[in-house]
Amino acid sequence: MASPIELSRIAPVVDELASISANMSNFQSVAIMIDDVRCFLPENWKTYRYPDISQLIDWAKQREFGE
Repeated sequence: MASPIELSRIAPVVDELASISANMSNFQSVAIMIDDVRCFLPENWKTYRYPDISQLIDWAKQREFGE
């Protein structure tokens, strides 16, 4: 699997989530919608080169989204 630095060059969502993390305290609530979630599924990695969908889920859980 690619490193986070390599993924940020491939998939802007990595940098976008980092920016959201850094600025979450500026908002009362945050809603995040990611289109083309199919790009994050393992069967599509060769085509889209996005991180595994589990990384998105882990990111959201660590920040208590959906609680």
